[in-house]
Amino acid sequence: MVADNIESSMKPCVHEIDFRTSPAAQVSQAAAVKRPAGHRILVLDDEIDVANTLGAQVTALGHQALVTTDHTAFFRAVATFHPDIVIIDTCMPGRDGLDILRELGGACTAKVVVTSGFGRRMIETMIQSAHHYGHDVLGALPKPARLATLKELLNRAPRRKSAAPLPQSGATLPNMSASDLRGSLQRGEFEAYFQPKLCLHSKAVCGFEALVRWHHPHLGILSPQKFLPQLQAHDLEADLFRTMLDQSCGFLSRLPGSTARVAVNAALSTVQTPGFRGIMDRMVARHGLGPERLIIELTEFGSNDLPQSAIEALARLRMAGYILSIDDFGTGVSSLQRLVRIPFSELKIDRSFLRGLTCSTAAQDIISTLVSLARSLDMFTTAEGVEDDATLRHIGELGCDVAQGFLIARPMRADAASRMYRTTMTI
Repeated sequence: MVADNIESSMKPCVHEIDFRTSPAAQVSQAAAVKRPAGHRILVLDDEIDVANTLGAQVTALGHQALVTTDHTAFFRAVATFHPDIVIIDTCMPGRDGLDILRELGGACTAKVVVTSGFGRRMIETMIQSAHHYGHDVLGALPKPARLATLKELLNRAPRRKSAAPLPQSGATLPNMSASDLRGSLQRGEFEAYFQPKLCLHSKAVCGFEALVRWHHPHLGILSPQKFLPQLQAHDLEADLFRTMLDQSCGFLSRLPGSTARVAVNAALSTVQTPGFRGIMDRMVARHGLGPERLIIELTEFGSNDLPQSAIEALARLRMAGYILSIDDFGTGVSSLQRLVRIPFSELKIDRSFLRGLTCSTAAQDIISTLVSLARSLDMFTTAEGVEDDATLRHIGELGCDVAQGFLIARPMRADAASRMYRTTMTI
């Protein structure tokens, strides 16, 4: 009997698979008529009844199904059927689901649904492995498969928004001297792009993160990955920070209202530069701002043992009214000890914790714990790397305060960011 009371008239849509036939014959295609809005879905499960039931459910939901119990036939179908979605069982004889995901690799563009009769921790391990191999995971389908769960998973596919890469030059930046790089900074070739941050309570843009782009005269617009290593090698991070700080303060001074904030990235070594506090104070005064409008987002900490001088420098910045943010918390060398010793106001949840959030209860538990930890320390939380509606909904339900990512907006030039901010104020 088909699970979830699928009408008996749908049963013939998936043919029975005979295990006595050759592997090449162990594939059957649903007889349902193709629907333009449906997906092409390939099912792999070593149990014939389960495979056929899933095929019938897929067809009942208006999609085109192809089911198989054999690994060889599965990979052949990937090449010929060109599925939009693959449903893969966890435990199978010969090659299990992990083997299948690894062999598919990142070249397969089909979205993945993991199905299993094991507990949720095993399923989540499969999901994380799928992410590791470059797959786009829709979620998990516990056995016995329920039609409502399958429908919810398949409905995620058309709503998912892809994150196209930022247009930029593909040219390689040649090695440059400190003098050449300093000259580019002085000529104003480095520009702050502003990525909006959405308040999950008011649903309005509440601030921005300043992200640098180099408008190179010959190579076009370059992302930080292309030039930051050279700036760091020549000890020019503090010079870049001053450039970004000046542009960020100017941007804030032109925005209506007095609540929006801009986060400017700074390495710990930059914050420890002699006269750093004075630079901050003079800059905000020149643009007529209060220190509470600026977030100093610490991007790296070096070794685990922070010198007392660094802790005191950060504490004095916070006492002066500047907002301190710990970036990418839970990765690298960031630790709970940092939260104890430094008066941070913002905890940024790294995008790696959001990957698979919609289908991983472990990831949801971690984010819920981080939100609770931040609240207990009088901090607000920002989740970065939000790229789809489902993730946005989940982080809101888990108590996050602010969302940042391509779903809200990409980094943009100051004039476009200002227009977006003014628009959200009038909604």
